[in-house]
Amino acid sequence: MIDIYKEAVSQAWKKNISQVRGLLIANDKRLLYKIQSASQRWNIPVSEIKESIANNKVAAAHFTVDPNKQKNSGRIYPLPTRLKRVTIKN
Repeated sequence: MIDIYKEAVSQAWKKNISQVRGLLIANDKRLLYKIQSASQRWNIPVSEIKESIANNKVAAAHFTVDPNKQKNSGRIYPLPTRLKRVTIKN
């Protein structure tokens, strides 16, 4: 079960990294805002950050969402078996 979970997380990271690169190509406003903030924080030109994201998985991973913190994480990972709710009628 743990191996399945680790594999699912790994696949989710890969998917999210590729999505960041796609958002960069599409000039997504939220991603561009994050890039601008990083540029100001670290005093690195925006163009250099964009180039790093396009060419480097590690840089792209910095701007991606952690799969464990995504709202749809329940759909990505196998959930433990749930107990069935039983109602007792009097």
